[in-house]
Amino acid sequence: MDALAGRELIGNITLLNSKACLGSDERLPQWYSKQQQRMNKTQSTSIHNDHHHHHHNEDKYSKIHLAFMDQKDQDDDTTNVLNFIATNMESISKLPMNEGLFLAFQKVIAPYEKIMIENLEIVEMEISNQEAETTPTILIQEVEANQVLNVIPFVDAATRRKFFQARHTSEPVTPPKTFLRIKNDPSQTLFEHVIIDFSLYAVQSIVAASRAACTKLYVSMLPHSLFHYPAFSADRLEYFTNLWMRLKLPFLIFKDVQTFSGILNLLEEYFTTEELFLSDVKCSRIQLSSLGFEFASASSQQLNTFLVGPFLNDRHIENERKQLFILSKDENQRERGYFGLLEWTEKQQDIMLIILGSTMLLNEEDLFKLLNALEGSIQRNPQLSILLSLGTHNLVSFDALKQSTHSKTLISALETNSRFRKLNGFVPQKGLLSLDKVKIFLTHCGGNSINEALYFGKLLIGMPFSFDQMRLSVAIHEFQVGIPLFTSKEESKTWNVEKLSNSIQQLLYSPQSKHVYATKARHVKALMRHAGGVQKAADVIEMMLELDGDLSWTMPDKHLSWWQFYWLDIIVVYLSLLVLFIGLMRIVVMRCFIRTTTTNGKAKSE
Repeated sequence: MDALAGRELIGNITLLNSKACLGSDERLPQWYSKQQQRMNKTQSTSIHNDHHHHHHNEDKYSKIHLAFMDQKDQDDDTTNVLNFIATNMESISKLPMNEGLFLAFQKVIAPYEKIMIENLEIVEMEISNQEAETTPTILIQEVEANQVLNVIPFVDAATRRKFFQARHTSEPVTPPKTFLRIKNDPSQTLFEHVIIDFSLYAVQSIVAASRAACTKLYVSMLPHSLFHYPAFSADRLEYFTNLWMRLKLPFLIFKDVQTFSGILNLLEEYFTTEELFLSDVKCSRIQLSSLGFEFASASSQQLNTFLVGPFLNDRHIENERKQLFILSKDENQRERGYFGLLEWTEKQQDIMLIILGSTMLLNEEDLFKLLNALEGSIQRNPQLSILLSLGTHNLVSFDALKQSTHSKTLISALETNSRFRKLNGFVPQKGLLSLDKVKIFLTHCGGNSINEALYFGKLLIGMPFSFDQMRLSVAIHEFQVGIPLFTSKEESKTWNVEKLSNSIQQLLYSPQSKHVYATKARHVKALMRHAGGVQKAADVIEMMLELDGDLSWTMPDKHLSWWQFYWLDIIVVYLSLLVLFIGLMRIVVMRCFIRTTTTNGKAKSE
């Protein structure tokens, strides 16, 4: 949104989300506050009949708008949502990966997506080519009423399918243009392009089937993650290189297909599988990628997929560094652990950063085990310091351990150690990762966290919990950018506390391995920095606007059926010829053998 705001071709950028999103980035409440100020100013101007407008003098952020799906204006909305996610994350993390993924969609993503579907509608308009070229985002007040041909709610799947099937069979000479609109939005803005998270399957399917322009964002999973490395359940390279492991692939893929079929069925009344496949052809796909080496992955090089790397920019990073500086000088931040933080970091040699936020929830037993491993790591590695950040729910577990007789000695030993420091609450993660003294990032292996750490060239220690985190923890090991403490649910229950200390030794202090890990981290950092990032993503979206949102015409093999795409018809023909040739040769050989046998028999009888 920040990058798009500076593009002249873009007229309006609106984020449709829950009010809970305001807490996810410091810029969102700032933009929302400016939006409210503009609305109040507009209303005041209207009341006083003042027709002097100064929109041309506003900064680029006047293009940015936030639209909330939840209409209730309650102060505790964000808290309630976070508590709900935290409660579900704790139960989800205990389940097998596929079951946990399904539960996450069932309890969190599908209800969220259903609300989004109820808030959107399709608008078809007659619009001249000149208008389309000069007005990428149009306000309904600026067009004549008779230009609006049809308005179809997202929820009305039957009408939508019937209408577009009829349109497909009898395409007009000058086809109308399709826009999206948010219901009950006072501005009635018509959106020409939609950017959708890859997990919102129903929305992306409806958009593609309605011929609206769209771009899908993939954070950690490749567009075809079931069949190519690194796949979802087939989460390690051995499944693709070792013959005996390859033989297990069909069974793992079948399990994944069952899981994703169940996920798609959660909202099956709104879209079809054919419409979902259509979105892969019609929409552009921006792959942020969790790991830099996926930028060169042959399995992801598709004509409408653009690998751009993490969404980071220097200005945002600098803002977080300034925020750290302010917090470090503020005595009121002493209780949260920020006061004097930068002075502390400068005195340390090698820092391992650990952030246990809202998606990395530990119960008291697991947190005690981790703290035990941290204390042992400090003792065995005299050059190492630890910076631990705890979110609200993990702080509850930490405080409970402080009161417990079996753990308060351990916590006291940590808190009184000059090489250990604890931060409470929300942290500026990018600002902390940008510090030179931070050498290792202990992560739950979420896509964004890995993105950011590798962008700054940090080594990784993986502590995955659920979803695709196990898969990514394996990739961390295979590409030697870090070491996972465990890579499966089974291992997570039995990992040894000494493994953390041993991993730190290998990453930073072992003469045999530290240079290998440092080189890999430096190489991946280079890939990340030169992939294009958020500006490249903005370029893709701007390009899609100029292409009228359709990349399907660029695919030379779009006319191929699936068996032609995989050369199955060629393989069958040549295999048939080979079998026929072998059969004919066998017949010839058998006849020659019989004739030779008969001749020898006659010779013997004479």
